[in-house]
Amino acid sequence: MGVMKRAKEEDYPPAPPINTEEWYEVYAISDGSRFEIEVAPGFGYGVRFLGIDVPSIYAGGDSADYYSGAAADYLQNLLEG
Repeated sequence: MGVMKRAKEEDYPPAPPINTEEWYEVYAISDGSRFEIEVAPGFGYGVRFLGIDVPSIYAGGDSADYYSGAAADYLQNLLEG
């Protein structure tokens, strides 16, 4: 869809500003080192831990590294408290 928007010369809506003094809800967890915060209703902003090497989840279960699901579950438990 991004290619079609560029072909039609349509612009994406601007990303909302992020207030570093505010806490945000976790919007989605990608794998053990990446997640998204919800900075505006329906708008997730990607966050990635630097220096963390965890198994990756790719397109689906067949292409995922061993223990990638466990790493994502651990991050979810960590973020939920």
